[in-house]
Amino acid sequence: MAANPASCEEPGALIARTNLWGVIYGVKEFLPLLRQHLEGHIVNVSSINAAVPFPSNAPYNISKYAIAGLSWCLP
Repeated sequence: MAANPASCEEPGALIARTNLWGVIYGVKEFLPLLRQHLEGHIVNVSSINAAVPFPSNAPYNISKYAIAGLSWCLP
């Protein structure tokens, strides 16, 4: 039986893949449609941890800060 790839990842990799890349893929999918229709909004949900990180939760903090940064860069 094959190993579950998620169980072989670094602890922070699964968090980054879920929290950050999920948002990136969503933006990449919908931004062209919104530009084509010249209306609409993308709402990304981050966390207070983007502004007030907890030292014991670094991978989560990093992923949420990255979402906030991505959101600030959107037109």
